[in-house]
Amino acid sequence: MRRILIVDDDAAACRTLGLHLGALGYEVRAGHTLEEGLAAARADAPDLIILDVRMPGRSGLEGLPDLRREFPGAAVIVVTAYHDRETSQRAVQGGALACLAKPLDINELESALGQAERNQPADRRDETDRSK
Repeated sequence: MRRILIVDDDAAACRTLGLHLGALGYEVRAGHTLEEGLAAARADAPDLIILDVRMPGRSGLEGLPDLRREFPGAAVIVVTAYHDRETSQRAVQGGALACLAKPLDINELESALGQAERNQPADRRDETDRSK
């Protein structure tokens, strides 16, 4: 798993998270609305999507079915500053691997990334290993 797409309307959060993930060896793209995220994903299919819940226009939870349908091999981690049981349930029921609270705990995020890599289908793992 090497390509990560961050979809979050907070440009500073995208930049900071992108720098951290880049230092870990990930190729990072970002979109600041759901539509920008979908366009970025269509241009370069991600292995993992970090998806904010509240954004201008459609929310991350509203767009989650589109992302799961168009990119079924990509793991999705939902992030939200408004973390509650209902949001977490909707995210996981919608196909997200995890729902993490903002501000992000880097250890929790890295744990979710590890889980995503372990759950990645073998053919995608092999493809990623060849691209290293």
